[in-house]
Amino acid sequence: MIVCYVILVNRPFETEIAGKKLFFQKNDVLLTDNISQSFFLRHPGNVTELRIDECIVRKYMESADRIQHSDSAVSVPFIKTTFSHIALLHNVMQNLSLQKTLPQQFSEQMFFACLSIFSTHRGFMLLLFRCINSVALKVRYIICSSPSRAWRVKDISNSLYMSESLLKRKLQEEKVSFSQILLDIRMHNARQLISSKLSVNQIAIRCGYASTPYFISVFREYFGITPHQMMINQSGFIESRIAIK
Repeated sequence: MIVCYVILVNRPFETEIAGKKLFFQKNDVLLTDNISQSFFLRHPGNVTELRIDECIVRKYMESADRIQHSDSAVSVPFIKTTFSHIALLHNVMQNLSLQKTLPQQFSEQMFFACLSIFSTHRGFMLLLFRCINSVALKVRYIICSSPSRAWRVKDISNSLYMSESLLKRKLQEEKVSFSQILLDIRMHNARQLISSKLSVNQIAIRCGYASTPYFISVFREYFGITPHQMMINQSGFIESRIAIK
């Protein structure tokens, strides 16, 4: 499902958005969602478009350094920027749009490169966030933005501008619950932090647990071993790898 567009302006044109006239110059590069893209595609001869499906947006956002969310983020209908290598961008967009047989990983990286042109602009992640249809994924992205926070259903529902009951119902339709999403993210985060030099108490805090004993109990129930045991196992594995080398 196509959820957003990268649009390259080939010839100057004027359009109207929300009652405001806007003028776009040659070589302007735009990122827009499904709702706003019609304003630009009224001028098909003036633009080159790249359609980006939800799967690409999901994979882009799932990269750890790209998961960001802010209650105060500014919602924008589109983002406009400039790019110094227009000929290169045009060729990449054309090749991706023609759906030529390209290795999947290579194709994905090219899509990611096109999206990354806008990554420093305010409202970028929020625009991509709006493009995701899955409520469960939106909940996941919000929690991942601050895993140490003591998240409640109310916090998430407020961020998504919906009631708690509606949020629970939508998650139920996707056969998942808020508590399970929160637990999975916290435990995934904990497992990653196990290999760091942090203490169990520090890991517990970073995963949103005020009580270290409770964190240890939840960790053991989830993984079948305690955090300390996993640390020992990982340390032994690393030492054996070093010995082999």
